[in-house]
Amino acid sequence: MIALEMNGKPVPHLHGGPARLIVPGWVGSASIKWLTRITLAPKEWDGPFMARSYRSPRLDDPKDSYSLTSLECKSIIVTPGDGARLTAGPQTATGFAWAGDGAVVAVDVSTDGGQSWAAARLSGDEHRYAWRRWQHTWEAKGGPATLMARASDSLGRVQPVSRPRDPQGYRWNVIHAVRVDVA
Repeated sequence: MIALEMNGKPVPHLHGGPARLIVPGWVGSASIKWLTRITLAPKEWDGPFMARSYRSPRLDDPKDSYSLTSLECKSIIVTPGDGARLTAGPQTATGFAWAGDGAVVAVDVSTDGGQSWAAARLSGDEHRYAWRRWQHTWEAKGGPATLMARASDSLGRVQPVSRPRDPQGYRWNVIHAVRVDVA
């Protein structure tokens, strides 16, 4: 897609205007800013960004790398924030999830550091490439708590507990956790 508008107005220069390529479900580096022409090529461009920058190490051979394409299945906790002080009783965690080429089909939340999980309530329709809001209400008890969120998508991918180091962080999608203190 070529975007000429953003929120009903011309795409601002800062965001790649006057025209920006949008590649749904792919990493931002695939959505070229300041588009002036399109060239069809038989292979991947070998310029410095594609050859060295927008790449991730292969899991089976970290010395080899591949071009970034589809986004990973991922969720984040927006509220409460890390280090928040909460009162005992009903509390609600909220966040967002996305899945690149797939659709977000579930988000599970743990309020005990990953020992147990419960399904969060998703809002918005299930669509490929779409972010989904989620929320989960739980009964907060006194003391420290670690909240965690993990997404699952229509392609069978589940947000992992751990992942090998990615030097540039492009593929970082481990389960998000926040620590709170309940008074």
